[in-house]
Amino acid sequence: MTLNDMGPVMDILTTAFPTFYNRQTDAERKAAMRLWACMFADKPAEVVMLALKALIATKTDSFPPTIGAINAQIAELQSTQDMDEMDAWNLVKEAVRNTDRFAPGRQYKKLPESVQRAIGSPQTLVDWGNTGEEEFNTVIMSHFIRVFRARRESAKKYTALPPDVKKFIGTVSEHLRLGEPGGPNEE
Repeated sequence: MTLNDMGPVMDILTTAFPTFYNRQTDAERKAAMRLWACMFADKPAEVVMLALKALIATKTDSFPPTIGAINAQIAELQSTQDMDEMDAWNLVKEAVRNTDRFAPGRQYKKLPESVQRAIGSPQTLVDWGNTGEEEFNTVIMSHFIRVFRARRESAKKYTALPPDVKKFIGTVSEHLRLGEPGGPNEE
């Protein structure tokens, strides 16, 4: 989303929440537009607009939605396309059933990335295949669902971050991955 894309967004906000925006000066409105454009720089304008409209349609108070509320709505709109924990677990069960212990990567690579991240590695499929059925269907399932849910929530939060924060996190993560001390600002 660019600063130019903010014009229609601000028009909707000022129309839907006239009491709030009529009290703002032009300088305050422009500052708000710059902030919103920065915070949503990596999101398509249409997606931000849809999330805003969805929030306005369901709001019961007279205050405009916050950037965080818009991000949460975007995540909600996108999560309807995500698989739930049980769908993911069913894929895991199938992968464990079909995993060749000498080539576990084949089944692992067939899984969606979100499921792969929750599993951790192809070897885990082999290890899980070697557990008893009761433990697999209770303890392992519970652990997988907990990890899958936590990673999905973490991914939603990361998606909501502005691009410059994501870049910083990526830089720090790369330094840590390489075993380098500190991050981008350490001397």
